[in-house]
Amino acid sequence: MKKLLVFLTGLILILFVSTNVWCAPYTGADIMLNGTDYIDISDRWSEDGTSIYTNWDNEWATYQADLTAGFWNFGLNAKNRGDLGENWYANFVIQGQTNAINYNFTIYIPASDSEEYNGFVTLNLFDADTYTVRYEWMNDAYNPPLDANIEITSVFFDNTETTAPVPEPATMLLFGIGLLGLAGVSRRKK
Repeated sequence: MKKLLVFLTGLILILFVSTNVWCAPYTGADIMLNGTDYIDISDRWSEDGTSIYTNWDNEWATYQADLTAGFWNFGLNAKNRGDLGENWYANFVIQGQTNAINYNFTIYIPASDSEEYNGFVTLNLFDADTYTVRYEWMNDAYNPPLDANIEITSVFFDNTETTAPVPEPATMLLFGIGLLGLAGVSRRKK
């Protein structure tokens, strides 16, 4: 019984840590830019320190980085600036475009008033070059006095071949279930 309690405590700790890893902003990337480090931007953005935010959908910001060949994560960290209130939507929808093989993509980032989340796409770059990426916010919601606004806190470019991958919650859950199975098998042998 004591071993089972220790095992279950460990499993709960693993699930707690894996959930928090998923919730955290993406950090430690090869190239991290502040939200304000854009090279071009549409009209209806405001700045606050190193972040940018907008109250309007279909607003975009473009960022640039010198990248080597290989697999790279292109992404951003964002949170809601305002009050989601009645949970109009669970995710920010970001349309992305990049000159990397003329690629268009969609990123979904969990929307929260208090937590910063990340979203990214992984691209295989065949050549070292200066790459640009344009992020456009697609799903604004407004119902006075509540307003859902995106705040881009940072943008990142991360070479996945030089960075250790962060475990996904599903992977950690499968790992925990496997440990439970092993504990059951060893218990039967006794």
